[in-house]
Amino acid sequence: MSDTRDSIIAYFPELDLALHNTAVTDLLFSLYTLRGDYYRTPVDMVASIDKLRSLNAKYVIGVHGLPLSGKDAAEHLTAQRDAYAFTFNQAVRSLNKGMNAEQMVEAARLPAHLRDNPGLFPAYVDHEYNVRGQYRGIAGWFQEDTADLHPPTDKEMGETIIKLSGGVDQLIAEAKSAFAEKKYNLSAKLLFYVIAAEPENKEAKQLKADALRQMAYTTKSGIQTRNFMLTEALHLEGKLDWNKPPAMLLFGEATVDSILAADPLQTLKMLEINIDPIKSVKVNRIVEIKLTDKKASYAVHVRRGVAEVSATVPEKVDATIEIPFRNLAEIMAGDTTLPKQIEAGAAKVKGSREALDEVIGSFDKIAKNTVAPDHLHN
Repeated sequence: MSDTRDSIIAYFPELDLALHNTAVTDLLFSLYTLRGDYYRTPVDMVASIDKLRSLNAKYVIGVHGLPLSGKDAAEHLTAQRDAYAFTFNQAVRSLNKGMNAEQMVEAARLPAHLRDNPGLFPAYVDHEYNVRGQYRGIAGWFQEDTADLHPPTDKEMGETIIKLSGGVDQLIAEAKSAFAEKKYNLSAKLLFYVIAAEPENKEAKQLKADALRQMAYTTKSGIQTRNFMLTEALHLEGKLDWNKPPAMLLFGEATVDSILAADPLQTLKMLEINIDPIKSVKVNRIVEIKLTDKKASYAVHVRRGVAEVSATVPEKVDATIEIPFRNLAEIMAGDTTLPKQIEAGAAKVKGSREALDEVIGSFDKIAKNTVAPDHLHN
């Protein structure tokens, strides 16, 4: 078992060879990803590594990392499982002692022999991210500071800290002082509050970008940490907008063919995560989507801020769209629009056009690289 539940180990006794896709790599495995993912429990990972260890294979070859053999294989597998077991067990121990996530980070530092092991180099993720990920995966977001139950906004906190500092110039000066002392993380955090209160403060944004770059240049975990810090620096400088989908995806964009290969209901359910609660707050309409080539119908119910897509269509609907699945896929892929399909005669509308317009107007435009919640771990 690794970060997915479909990993396997294949043992070839005649070769004394084990092939695997467990969490064993040439670096510290990510128990938490900055990009977002489901909770990764080390319990299954440790069990899978122990299964691999029990084979005592002379040769161990993984999907990731270099081949291992003999004593090197045994030592590497043991170090890997011990690092993840330590992280989980000390996380539970710290929770039982009443610690919050940051206290847990301090208490659950890897022992030196694991921390300095070349096979556990934090190239992908820092150990402290794994620890925080355990806290959130086991206990959730609440860290027993009840002030966090109804916290002030970042803007309010920023304005208050600026006031206590004697003004924005003084707070920026303090951030510059921290930067000069190479306390880049402190500098960046102080500037966070300036930007929260004054989002267009160019000096603060540039200074934070500079601090993030210095942190990025010195981090070990370049694959995640450096990438995120350098990307945010570019965002602060206005060179990109990291709140928008990227221009290019690692796994490609949705295409007509990929949409056609999927279940139509799951494709239409993408609408549910694209509804605008402001635009749709007064809308209560049902539109039937009838796929003429599939002989299947689906209901899209926009109900005052909530969208419900269902394969059960009520007897009474406000409008019906009759369209082949391929033409709908072309719309979903962004290659065309519904008005163009209607004009071309590929789609037909029955019932209230006003209701249809209200429903369509309730949604954001679906970007080609929109990710559904159940696909975030891919």
